[in-house]
Amino acid sequence: LPPRRPEDHRIELEPGAQPTVQRQFWLSQPEQEKLQQQLDYLLTKGFIRPSKSPYAAPILFTPKKDGGFRMCIDYRALNMITIKSRYPIPRAGDLPDQLRGAKSFSKIDFYEYLDLDAVFTLLHKNRLITKGFKCDFLKQELEFLGHVVSTERVKIDPKKIKTIQEWKPPTNLKELQSFLGFVYYVRRFIPNMAGLSAPPTDRLKDHDCFLWGEKQQAAFDQLKIALTLPPVLRISDPDRPYEVIIDASDIAIGAVLLQDFGDKLQPVALRITEAARRGENLYSPRQGNVGDHPRVQDLAVLPDRR
Repeated sequence: LPPRRPEDHRIELEPGAQPTVQRQFWLSQPEQEKLQQQLDYLLTKGFIRPSKSPYAAPILFTPKKDGGFRMCIDYRALNMITIKSRYPIPRAGDLPDQLRGAKSFSKIDFYEYLDLDAVFTLLHKNRLITKGFKCDFLKQELEFLGHVVSTERVKIDPKKIKTIQEWKPPTNLKELQSFLGFVYYVRRFIPNMAGLSAPPTDRLKDHDCFLWGEKQQAAFDQLKIALTLPPVLRISDPDRPYEVIIDASDIAIGAVLLQDFGDKLQPVALRITEAARRGENLYSPRQGNVGDHPRVQDLAVLPDRR
């Protein structure tokens, strides 16, 4: 084990919370054997000890990238009565822009650092280890938060594109939420995302009866095509001038942010926000394109081009 730290981890519970007890999930015979092997190993190493706690949570196994299985404990019931540590989480879509100027990329088992020498020193000092197959060093191209980043460029991970190609039309609200959740995560790569996603998004209101018609299916197919043929975006450079092109229709408002990299203007973000709000769908084409839209007002608007 690593050396003893100055502070021990504690789970703070809400005042008056009662112990949570959940029944064990069904496990197949191979999973039961794997569970016993894991428990014997953890007990032998001293990582766990027998407990008489009034709390109980079920165990399950999830597949790992290397083909093995990871033992997990379902602590959702415990999380419901835990005092939450609140702090802002960085926007995942903004993080690739922080890689501006990088020529090679590295990632390690538990975190991404700029100073690899400092990381190795801390690992050695604290007797911590990482798994080599989870680490990459000095790569010209690297998977990062569902994206593939390279020198000055970012694109959707090809594995994600394959998943999109095989995505079946949703048959219920939960499946639709799953699809739209992925779409919104990579929306910066999808031209006219708000307009394309409007018909399926309307079905989120169907709490009692899920309806999926031709209009929703057509939009679903178009979104899949847009996701399988996404543009490659440049990583933005704050030292270069920006230009923004805004377009609007009676159902959506969108914008593309570009920068001049010497040879031509290249997109750094397809800032397609959402469907038009009440009243915005009544704008004339000129008002829609050059109007004061709160969601894109932080971008410098170009003069109207005829």
